[in-house]
Amino acid sequence: MTNVDVASQWARGRRGTSGNMRTDGADLFSYWLKIGHTDGRGRKVLADFSKAGGRYYSATTSRHVSLARGAADAVISAREAVAGGVTNGTIGNALYR
Repeated sequence: MTNVDVASQWARGRRGTSGNMRTDGADLFSYWLKIGHTDGRGRKVLADFSKAGGRYYSATTSRHVSLARGAADAVISAREAVAGGVTNGTIGNALYR
């Protein structure tokens, strides 16, 4: 399975693992960092852990975020995620596509 496949599995609510990117179908992880979750309405919310998102973690995590962007229904800034947007299950000011 590739990282693109993992992002696709997350979008479908299915498990998937490839190297340092994994999903249980609800949450999406880069290494042990939670970069995405499924909100109470079933929408996939991605936290932008990249330089552009305001909280750089690593080049690999930035790549994982980039790959998952197309699978997400909403993208929030990493700052919002750290402040509680992802961890408490709310989406705050997410931009929906």
